Amino acid sequence: MAQILKFNYSLLPEVCALLHRIWFEYGNPKKQFFNKLLAVHYFLYCLKRSSKAYCITDSNAVTGFILLKQKSKKPRFFMSKIVFKVLGGFLSLFAQCREGLKVHALYAYNYAKLQQYYPTDKYDAEIVLLIIDPKLQGKGLGRKLIDFAIKKVRKEGAQNVFLLTDTSCNYKFYDLLMFKQVAKRKGGYLYEGQESPEYFFVYEKNL
Repeated sequence: MAQILKFNYSLLPEVCALLHRIWFEYGNPKKQFFNKLLAVHYFLYCLKRSSKAYCITDSNAVTGFILLKQKSKKPRFFMSKIVFKVLGGFLSLFAQCREGLKVHALYAYNYAKLQQYYPTDKYDAEIVLLIIDPKLQGKGLGRKLIDFAIKKVRKEGAQNVFLLTDTSCNYKFYDLLMFKQVAKRKGGYLYEGQESPEYFFVYEKNL
């Protein structure tokens, strides 16, 4: 039976392994060491911005997680900021990692440009990251995590929530949860002059 737990650092290996399988398991399957570290780096980037984090487990295995940021709360995961910076410096020493770091920076850039086009500082809370094991999608785990998270922030006074997503994700899932798409923008330029093929979105929901 699925169970929701508050994130703690003992869950970090499982959480990052799940993220690696979903977004970072590319290239030679026998040479995944740096890809796994890039997955850790990206998770820490999201975690250091967050004030709440929860995992959903099934049969004692992590099958998904959600990260939240509340305007009224300061980010809680201070250790993640330190490790993120140190790990980023380490990864930048290796050519096979620098490309991945550029992609991380590209997404951060495009989301920042989207928020210049459609400011999000009016919202009380943000869903920073939602991940569900693809093998278990369609079983209601994502809905359960979001409903749980919304109850938490609503209890603490939040009246609305937003999230940023893009066409590399299953963004239409949020339409099913009665989120409203309020902004859409084509990605800016990639490094080396190549244009991004993706669109970036803002979704909102009143609580």
